[in-house]
This record gives sequence, structure tokens and C-alpha cells, in this order.
Amino acid sequence: MIKRDFLSLYHESLQCKDLGLLASALRKRQEATARAGGDKGLYALGKANEAMLLGHHIGDGLKAYAAAKEALADRESFAKADAEWEKERGFSLLRDCLGFIVYWSESYKEALLYCEELQKRENPPPDIAMTIQQIHDRQREGKSWWEVQKAFAHVFFSRNSPERDLGKYASAMAILHCILAREEGQKSGYEMDEESVFDLLDDYLALSLRSYCVIFKNFRTAIDHGVPLGHVDGPSEQFIIFEEPLKQWLRLMPECPEKWKPTFQSRYKEFMGSPFPMYPSLMRQLGAFFPKAKSGDRRYLLVGVLLALGIVLSWFLGR
Repeated sequence: MIKRDFLSLYHESLQCKDLGLLASALRKRQEATARAGGDKGLYALGKANEAMLLGHHIGDGLKAYAAAKEALADRESFAKADAEWEKERGFSLLRDCLGFIVYWSESYKEALLYCEELQKRENPPPDIAMTIQQIHDRQREGKSWWEVQKAFAHVFFSRNSPERDLGKYASAMAILHCILAREEGQKSGYEMDEESVFDLLDDYLALSLRSYCVIFKNFRTAIDHGVPLGHVDGPSEQFIIFEEPLKQWLRLMPECPEKWKPTFQSRYKEFMGSPFPMYPSLMRQLGAFFPKAKSGDRRYLLVGVLLALGIVLSWFLGR
């Protein structure tokens, strides 16, 4: 039997996530995992829930991958607990975990192992055979693993075709995060040329901004519907999605080719348009690369001030 306090914390996490309170949502899931004690099955459910939040709402691919690996460490215990979870919640966390860890995997071999296991389980996804075939095809074509992951990311979003944009920006972010972090670690399968690195970094940063817009919209909608969030520090709840993109950006800027500098200067202005401090230390370090794009830029400062006034008014009315 799944503990009531575990389920209660999960439900509270869902509510926080839907209100745009991502940091609290993650803390609730981590607390639920900690409540598992020595119950290996419950622990697996907890780590799987953390992985889903990290990978599809926060956009941290490495932490999502690590949490999913922990969840899958004891398949037998996970499967037993998941049978109860599915009766309670109506979906299988084990199937979800196997399906989504494919996107965050480190190699063709690892991804195919998860896909093939998923295919053998009860009620596999209807398109799993096609996914396996596509992965094999890309491997025969000699594509690097990161290129396959990038294609996975583009299933979730499109910057150029609105009709193909599913709006799953955090899900795409998580995959791009895995690619850039592993490129940094010089992992096999992540050998990238300069143009590919900075093209992917631009997508990563753009996605973080789009993801934030979705989160902030949820937060504002909740306030507009009378949810008492006037006391909540929204940025401290939501800016968690920017931490890894800013770190990767700062790492790569010293190597930025001249042709890409105008693009990232424009991105810097967008980030500095925030009415609240966003990781001040990281932004100050990035600012050294963009002396012509300081926060005093009148146009961006005006946007920030107007947005701040709107937030303050919403919080005041929501009290």
C-alpha cells in the first residue's frame, strides 16, 4: 500500500507545479522520496516523480537522467510499487520512466536497451517499434548520438514553424542540456563542431525564456483567479529553470565566434529585461562579454519596469 503522506506530498507538488511554483514542487517530491524510508518500491516511485518534474517542467536533463536511473536501479521493487501506483493514479510511472529516459540517455546502446525493455512490457507505447527502427536507422547512417537527441528535442518544439510547435519547451531544454553538458565532458558520441555548439546554445537559451513565459503565465492566471499568492516570491520559485542555461552560456562565451556575438548580445538584453535579479553573479560575469548591452538600455529597462508594475499590482490584488 502506498503511504498516504507520500501521495499527499505528490498531490501538493502537482498543485505547486500548476501554479508556477517549481522550486516548491521539487521540494515536495524530494520530501516524498525521503518519506520512503527503507521501502525500495516507494523510493523508486519518488525518484521517478522527481525525474518527470525535472525533465518536463524544470528542464534539467542531467538531474532528470540521474533520478530516472535511480528509480530504475531495482526494477522488481519498482514494478511492484508501480502496479499499486497505476491503480491509484491511472498511469504507469515505470513505463513513463523507461520511455523518457531514452531522450536523456548517453548512447545508442543505452537508449535501445530501454526501448527494447519497454517494448516487452505490458501495454507498450504504440510507436515504440517505430522509435527503435528510427534509432537503428540513424546509427547505420553514422549519425552521432547527440544528433539523434537533438532530433528528439525538435519533436517538442519548433522555433520556425508555429504549427509544429508543441510548446513543450522544458522537455526540449532537458535534452539540449544533456547534449551541452556531455559535450563539455567530452563524452563519446558528443563530438560537436563549433557551429553546432553555438546553434544549440541559442536554442537552449531561447527555450528557457519561452519556458519561463509559460510558468509565469500559470502564476499570473492563478492570481487572476483569486489564488492567494500575494506573499509568494515568484522569481525564487521560477528562476530555477535558468540556472543551467546561464552556466552553459557563461562556459561557452569565451569561445564564441564573431558571427554569433550579435545573437547572444540580443539574448543578453532579453535576460536583462527581467524586472527581478536573475542569478546576479552569473549575469554580472556574462555582462563582461556584452559591454554595449548593459541593463541601462532604455527600451529593455522600460519593458522590465512595466512588467514589474504588473506583477506588483497582481500580487496586491491577489492578497
